[in-house]
Amino acid sequence: HLGSGLVCAFFPWLFAYQWTVLAIAGGALGALALGRRRGLLESVTGVDRRSSGEAWFPVGVYVLFVVARHNHVFWLIALSALVLSDTAAALIGRTYGRLGYTVGEDRKSLEGSLVFLVVTFLAVHVALLLGTPIERTASLLVAAQIALLVASFEAISLRGNDNVVVPLGTFYLLVKLTHQAAPNIALQ
Repeated sequence: HLGSGLVCAFFPWLFAYQWTVLAIAGGALGALALGRRRGLLESVTGVDRRSSGEAWFPVGVYVLFVVARHNHVFWLIALSALVLSDTAAALIGRTYGRLGYTVGEDRKSLEGSLVFLVVTFLAVHVALLLGTPIERTASLLVAAQIALLVASFEAISLRGNDNVVVPLGTFYLLVKLTHQAAPNIALQ
């Protein structure tokens, strides 16, 4: 996630057309399918549960590019929820996760989900403060709401589809919440 996400972060500055990103996503999907079939790319395809997360990742990045490429701050925030939050949650959950829960056939940990929530909150809040004119109170409320909702989306996602749900959910919530005043956000 982290390496691919860092490369993808630059897409809105590098590519003017969605078709270029579609070609990159298609190429990535083809390479991943070939790698899975031949037992290669174990660091990407060799997760310890049934998952299609490696295939959902380029799909999520492409669709996010289509909807968010003209809003660079929201693009980076939504991508960071996918890349930074999901990576931190996986690392902490795998290493320190003692309080597990299952969703379908997937096993997750409360520790990983809490780390996802905290990293998402910080990423959203800091980016909104530094990259937009949104007031501090509104930024805190938007970040808290997005962190709670997107962490919930991630917690109930199955077989890697969080790689689409998380960035698109984050972007949608940014669009819906950031134009409102702090009291209206607080009421929600």
